[in-house]
Parts: sequence; structure tokens; C-alpha cells
Amino acid sequence: MPLLRLFLLNNPFKESRRIDLDIVTASAPEKTLKLDSFKPKCVGTEEYALYGSTLHNLHKYKPEFHHQVDIDNFDNLMDLVVKDYIDGLPPHISRPEAASFITMTEAEFENLDDATALKIFATQNIVTTGRSVGKAAWNEDTLSRLAHLDAVIDMQDQSILVKDGDYSKRLVQGTLNQMILKGSSGPNDDGHILNALDFPLPASDISPDALSTDLHAWIATERLPFCNEETASLPSRHLRWGLVATYGTLHYGHIDSDGFCTTVDVLVGGKYWIVARPRNREDNGKIDLYCDEKWCMERPDPNIWCFEGILLEPGMRLRMRPQTPHWVVTVKPSICKGGHFYCLSTLGETVIGLYRTWALGGVITNTNHDPSRLLLIRIMYLWHRHFVLEEKVTGYLSNHIPNLECFDDILVVFTLAIAVELLNVVDYQTYRVETNLSDHDSDLRADPGLPSLLLLQYVDARAKSRQLLHFFFSNFELVDDSDVAIDGPKEFYYPFFVQHAAALFSMKKKGYNQGIRGARDCTMLKFDHELQLAIAGSIHFKEAMVQLKREPDTFEWSGGKYSIRRLSTPIPCSAFDLTGENPGDQYHLVGTNKTVDRVRFPGEYIADLKGLYRLQFNQPTGGLKFASLAPVIIVSFCAFQFKHGIANYVARTISPTTANHLEENTFTAVNLPLECDSFTVEPKEQLTGLHLQSSRISSNLGRYSNVGRG
Repeated sequence: MPLLRLFLLNNPFKESRRIDLDIVTASAPEKTLKLDSFKPKCVGTEEYALYGSTLHNLHKYKPEFHHQVDIDNFDNLMDLVVKDYIDGLPPHISRPEAASFITMTEAEFENLDDATALKIFATQNIVTTGRSVGKAAWNEDTLSRLAHLDAVIDMQDQSILVKDGDYSKRLVQGTLNQMILKGSSGPNDDGHILNALDFPLPASDISPDALSTDLHAWIATERLPFCNEETASLPSRHLRWGLVATYGTLHYGHIDSDGFCTTVDVLVGGKYWIVARPRNREDNGKIDLYCDEKWCMERPDPNIWCFEGILLEPGMRLRMRPQTPHWVVTVKPSICKGGHFYCLSTLGETVIGLYRTWALGGVITNTNHDPSRLLLIRIMYLWHRHFVLEEKVTGYLSNHIPNLECFDDILVVFTLAIAVELLNVVDYQTYRVETNLSDHDSDLRADPGLPSLLLLQYVDARAKSRQLLHFFFSNFELVDDSDVAIDGPKEFYYPFFVQHAAALFSMKKKGYNQGIRGARDCTMLKFDHELQLAIAGSIHFKEAMVQLKREPDTFEWSGGKYSIRRLSTPIPCSAFDLTGENPGDQYHLVGTNKTVDRVRFPGEYIADLKGLYRLQFNQPTGGLKFASLAPVIIVSFCAFQFKHGIANYVARTISPTTANHLEENTFTAVNLPLECDSFTVEPKEQLTGLHLQSSRISSNLGRYSNVGRG
């Protein structure tokens, strides 16, 4: 038995997970796709010229959908696309340098040096042609390579009328055989318009290309602590997948979840892919870009967005940037393979996209990927290995290492470092209550919650991230326009951290107040608790928070730009706790309460409560309280001669002083947010708990709930 597995079977943090044999041994779900009746299609009056990669790749298309409202919405969308033509043609044909898409052959892309490919992708989506599709066709043989033809899968039946914007009503269970036999195959037929978006393909090709910073980092960090098959296997089910759609499917606007970049390979058929980008570049990081009625996935605002479309046909691959709203219409029955990845040149936008889809997912995305955070951690591990451990990378891999003397690259490093600090806060598992089957978010503690091993990895990732920051500020100085060096941590990093945390708080609050559902079971109070636990351990954060005078409206750095100068002699920086600990770790790992002073964010609506009110956190599933934490952990790991580096890590990062006082601490809140609909507190010395009653129902619940990728 592997040593780590032996550890997991005996360690004091092991989750007490219930095994529901009814679920484990359950048969496939019943088919709910009804094909015994047919809803006639509505046919548009306009015929559109859909352009592919060149002027000569042209397809005439007249929309046919089951409902007139979809015809009207598509006509409006095409009007917006055509209005943004340049000289009567799509920008990728008439003015490629200004376009959202840049086109080239796959051979041309492969011949680019990695640095050039990364630079292009920083601003443009890349479409390549000339890829082999083999013998792929709309037939049983090709479809069976995605799933068994009789396997019951989720799909959208677009003959079902949407009411109150709830697209989850279209979600049904059917089979690929049904799609072949009864799906719409072309104009003027009597088939159903069906869209199936959830075909995990973990065995598909996973080799990285020039843009795949995450996979390059994954390979380059193998065999480091927490970087092995036993602790964190590559989440290939989330990285490779398939799509199947009949003729006429219309997928309304959304961005892909978790800040992912996306690849789509068309094997069969054709998809017209429309993307949008903000007209004002500075809007890209604004917290209200998808709030305050600025976003409508059926009828986007042309004053905010500019549009461009391209026809994707067999042999073409789209590489799409993160945070890219897109609409897709299937003009021929289609089979596609796709994937997700993270890229250095878009990593800042990735983090913002991760925050957005976590906080506002109910209205702007269509799925979520819990393991995505592991990929971001591996990127941080690669940078740490290169700079801190001085195990330098060379060759192609050097293109995925930031330049610490470039201000824009430092912004990317800081952005990822802040995301690592907030991993607990923006992990769906932190809040999700698997036993909650209602349409309401539950105020109960997460069940089963974050796995203990993952929590330990988050601590390790914070440690390595802070060590990288320590390395930077010890070896470089930031210089203003007057050639005066600033206090980098105090005047740059921590204000940027505060800006991100406050912007995340504001965006979550906006979404909540507007009825937009984000991470499941993440109520405002649960979110606030996690955020407070993540930031409470840093006096530098609190000092920077005092300087924040107003509610930030963007995640992008709003301060000045600095020059970076290497120090002739390193000066050790003392601004970071290099253990990676924060107060939330003690609560999550051993169920202890912790005393923290609540940080108040600008723009909060706070109950004006007098005195201190003690809040009891329920002990995590499987959590145990120990008078001395560190010795227990060390014995648990070392007793089995565990050799993956975690034993030394725990002994190094959890101080005996901290451990000896765990039982004495309680979580204290000075004020409570009014965003929770109602709460009851009892101001007594004895912990008596906080009882919440949340009755808010999301008006956007289900608009993209459980409909897969797209």
C-alpha cells in the first residue's frame, strides 16, 4: 500500500465521509428526453453570410429555431456583429491587427517561437486551419468515441420554452442514439434541436502546446512535495472534453468558468462562434461588468461590447482567451473536441475570470471545475523552483517564467500570489453542502468540505508564494518617477492585495443583492467568515486597508507604475509570514475557534451592534481538537516514514506556541453584515452559536445551472 494512502487511512484529519450505497450502486438515470411530439420550427426572414478564416470561406445561413424569441435574439446578435465590420467585412479579414481573432494555419502556429505565440494570445484569440480530422463524420462510429451510444447523458432540448430566464428547464437526459435518430439534421426537417456539452475525455491527447503554461508547469514540478500522483493527479477529466450538437442549436452568451482559456477542435459540421470584448479596455477588470444590468446574455449591450464572429469548420482549432463572452450557433450537425488551459500571457485575466465565475456563476458561466486551483498552484511552484530554489529552467520553459524586472510581469506575479492567498475563499468546496437538494443556498457548514490534504496543499502553496514575494522584495526595489525607492510591500503589494479582496467582496455583494447566484451554498455570511479568516493574520493587510478610502471598482491595479531595480546587495524583507499559515487553517484543519479582529470593507452595510458577539463555527467533519497540534501532525506523518516532504513542512510551519493556544481561542466578530436576511446572536461569554435564516431566492438560478461546457 502506498505510504500516502496509508497516511490517509490513519491520519487525524481524515474526513468522515458518508458512503451512500444507493448512489454508488445506482443505475443510469432515466431518460427524460421526450421525442414523441414535435414542435415546429420558426424560420428567420434574413439569410446571413457567415465568414470563416478567409474571404472565400463563406456559408449562407438562415436561422431555424423552435421559438421565435430565439430568431429575434439571433437577428439582433447578427446586427451587432455586422455593425462592427470594418470596410464591410469581419475584422479578422479586413484588419487582422485590430481583430478579436487572428487566423493562421496550424503549421504556421507550430512554427512560431513560444514567446511570439504567447504575445499574440495576450490580445487575440487564435484560429488555426489545416488540422487533420481523420475519418470523422456525423455517424455512430465517430459519436461512440465520445460515449456509449446508449449512455444516458445530460443535454439541452431547445424545443422546451424558457420561462423567467431559467434555462435549466431545458436540461434533460437522453442518449446519443436519440440524437442521431431524432435530432435536427438540417433545414426544414422535423428533428429536435439538441445540444450535449458534457463528455469528459480524460484519455484524450493531453500534450501541451506553446500556450499551455499549466501543463508545462505540471510536468516541470513533478516529484516536488505535493506534486505527485498520490497527492494531486492531473485533473484530465476537466481539461479534455467533447461537444455534440444537432443542426440549429443556439448557445447564449457566457464566459468559460474558473478563468480558463479554451480550445475547440471542430471534427464534424460547423459552428459560428461569436465573441465579445469591452469597447473600453479598462472595463475588463471592472467588478460591475456583469452586474447592474450591464450584462444580458440574450441581448448584450453594444455600448459596452464589440462583437466579432467566425465560422469554425472541420480541421479548424480555436484557442480562446479567458473572460471571453461567446455565443455559438450550430449551422451543421457538429462533433467537437475541446480543452481548457492556463497561459502566462493571460494569467492576470484568468484570476479575474476565476473570481467572476465563482461569485456570479449563475448568470455568466455554465459549469465549474474544482481541481482548477491545482493547476494555478503548479504554476506558482514552477516560479518558486526557478527563483527561490534557484533550480533554473531553460529553453522553451523559460517563456513561462515571469521577468521580475518587468512591471507588467510583476503585476501578474502579485495577482497570482493574491489568488493563492484566497484559495480557501474561492474554492466551491468551502461552502457546498452536498445534502442540500433545494434551490436555496444553505447556511449550514460545508459538507463534506475541503479535503484535509488539499487544505495542507493550500498552506504549502501560500508558503511558496510568500517565499517568492520575499525573494523579490529582498533582491529588487521599486522606484517611482522621481527615482525614489518605495516600500514595496507596504506601498504596492499589500495595497494591491487589499484592492483585490475589497473588489471581490464588493462583486459578491453586488451579485447577492441582485439575486445572482455564485458558488453554491455560499451565503454572504459564510463568504465573509472565510474572507476574514484569510486576511486576519496580516498586520500589513490591515494597515493597507486603513488607506483604502473608497470601494474599488476594478481588480486591475489602480496605482502608479514603477521601475524595478535589482539591488546590488540583497536586503532581507520581513513583510511576510513564510510559514504560509493563516487563522483559517487552524479552524479548517482541527476545528478550533480563532480570535480575529474583523476588517471592515468600504461600502459595507454593517449592523451597528454594540460589544463583541461570539460566533461558533461547527467543528469540521472528522476534525479533532488537540491541545498541541504540531506533535500530533508530526507523529502522524513520521510514524510511517512518510517521504514526500510534508512531515518536515508541518514541523516547520506550525509553531508549538500556536499549537499550545489553539483551544484558548475563539472567533470574535465585532460587526455582522446586513446582507444576511436575518440572524440571531446571543451576546454571552459561553459560545452559543449564530443561527441564520436565509430566504433569498436567486432570480437567475438555473440560467446556466448544470448545462455543461460551451
